Amino acid sequence: MIDSVVIECDLAFPSLPNALKLAPAEFELGYEWFQSHQGEVIPHLPFGKGRPTELDFPLARQSGIHSPSERSMRYTGRRYAISIHSSDLARYPDKAPIDLGDGTWVFDYSSQDNDASRTHQDYNGWLMNCLEDGVPVGVMTKLTTGGYKVWGLAFVERYNSLSKMFTLHGPVDASTERLGRFTFANPDSLSNKERVELSQGTEEERRFVRRLMRQQQDDFRRKLLDAYGFRCAISDADVPEGLQAAHIEPYRGTRSQRTSNGVLLRADIHLLYDARLLSITPEDHIIRLSERLRASTYREFNGRRIRMPDRTADQPDDTLLERQYKQFASENRVLALD
Repeated sequence: MIDSVVIECDLAFPSLPNALKLAPAEFELGYEWFQSHQGEVIPHLPFGKGRPTELDFPLARQSGIHSPSERSMRYTGRRYAISIHSSDLARYPDKAPIDLGDGTWVFDYSSQDNDASRTHQDYNGWLMNCLEDGVPVGVMTKLTTGGYKVWGLAFVERYNSLSKMFTLHGPVDASTERLGRFTFANPDSLSNKERVELSQGTEEERRFVRRLMRQQQDDFRRKLLDAYGFRCAISDADVPEGLQAAHIEPYRGTRSQRTSNGVLLRADIHLLYDARLLSITPEDHIIRLSERLRASTYREFNGRRIRMPDRTADQPDDTLLERQYKQFASENRVLALD
């Protein structure tokens, strides 16, 4: 976890088989439907007259986050969402999924604007349960030309409590799972002791990921300190104890720990970057702020160009900056340049 502002899934190996151990048995048919219709455009959401005939429960409702009722499911533990869909684009700031270039995408999805005590429906809580336990959800988006695109299944990887946005990563299918797109460690690199620990359950997984992240983050920070000459890329602060290694693309294991996926930032600016209240444009490396920071002391950074490392190999990857900036822009009104 970054702070209480950003909550991230801390499982080492989220997978569909592991999810099926937690979700109701009926979810398996729903997952199969989302995988078999992945990439298709359907005329109606899969409920009511659009409900698949092979299912005894709806895969969606008018509300964007859907969890089948407890009357139709055998929930033995926590209740989970089975799908989300984006329809009311005037009310919610959802945007189209962003291609990560590795066969997967990320999708920022607004939390439900509801009062659970009044509606008796804990939509956001069901989706948060999916995040914490590695239970995937089906993703559908409304098209301006009519109908809905089925994107397939996705894991809920993070929640930003400031912007109130969930980030989903998919599609979860045989190909992406085989390639380890959602894992936080290379299974082949594990010791026998670590394999035993991870086989014992999710709490061991979480402890393993936290330990792995600490070890890798220390090495990542040392590399960025050297690349940026022990100075913050934005504020020029030069007190090493106050400088942190910020990931451009969120941490997804060893493959995230390269200097081109990082920027050395002062601790408070790192928090703003991870909370997507501040971003860096890919074309000219200019700092842009959210309108939420208009009245703050951080406004002085709006429009400033970041300091770049001398070595080309250490400089931020513009493709990664572009993805992060798109997510930033999807969650915020961007503060205009003075």
